Amino acid sequence: MTLILLFVLGTVIGSFINVCIYRIPRNKSVVSMPSFCPECGKRLKPYELIPIISYIIQGGKCRGCGKTISVRYPLVELSCGALPFLLLLKFPPGANFFIITALLYLMVVVTFIDMEFMIIPDSLILVGLLLGGLYTIFVWRSPIQPLLGMVTGSGLLFSIAILWKGGMGEGDVKYMGVLGIYLGFKLTILSLFLSFLLGAVIGIVLILSGKKGRRDMIPFGPFLSAAAFISILWGEGISNWYLDFLVM
Repeated sequence: MTLILLFVLGTVIGSFINVCIYRIPRNKSVVSMPSFCPECGKRLKPYELIPIISYIIQGGKCRGCGKTISVRYPLVELSCGALPFLLLLKFPPGANFFIITALLYLMVVVTFIDMEFMIIPDSLILVGLLLGGLYTIFVWRSPIQPLLGMVTGSGLLFSIAILWKGGMGEGDVKYMGVLGIYLGFKLTILSLFLSFLLGAVIGIVLILSGKKGRRDMIPFGPFLSAAAFISILWGEGISNWYLDFLVM
């Protein structure tokens, strides 16, 4: 029963995250305005706001205008319901679990906003820093690793932004600095490597498929998020495997 409630709570949070993804880049309040259809503006009734279920019952369409609702909405809700279960495989309930869960939800917001708008709003960076402060106090219990991670992550991307103008956005620099607080020095290095690897692979696929040109900009935030997610869950294992491989 507890696990079911945890999943339901996660989907409810996912519904709010969808609100954040839509409203934050449009400078709309995420709390004071009632939920509405982005196409026709129809105010949504409570039974139209049930995570995942409402989307299925309505056939993925707005009851007011009949326009198709983006599949992103149920996918985000489903993902947010599943995330705590993945984290429970690594972290027991406690400060580490709850703060990292909040971080991953923040990463979902950053990822989808950056994919659509090519920006990472400062308000989200601020939330990440506040959570990072709590993580430093209750998990790291020392400022050394979070500072090393933050300086290493943002410093490397800042250097790239300076050396190759347009090669890295200001938001990416700030975002990697925030992620470094949680990752510490070693996992920040791993996360940076994975983000460049993922970016290169996806970029090549997009170019070869004709969906992007060589000069087209590709948002880097999603790759930073994916790499940080991998590093948080499996980073220690990957690092140990690599070290064992080197000494073979």
